[in-house]
Amino acid sequence: MWVNVPTDDGGEAMTKGFALAWTRALVRVQVLWPKEYYHAATEFWVTASRVTRRVIEPQWLGTRP
Repeated sequence: MWVNVPTDDGGEAMTKGFALAWTRALVRVQVLWPKEYYHAATEFWVTASRVTRRVIEPQWLGTRP
C-alpha cells in the first residue's frame, strides 16, 4: 500500500508500507523510516484517507521457459 505520512519538518511524504490492522477510520501501517545511517521499521496509526492500495505485479509474466 501507499501511505501519506507526516514528516519531521511538518510536510508529508508518500511512501510504500504494509497494513498490519485496520478499522473503518484508521489503518495501522508499518513503513521503513530513515534514521541517521539505516532504515528502521516503524509502526503507527493513520487515518484511512491517507492510505492507497497498490498492485504488486507477479515476479514473472507470460509463459514459463
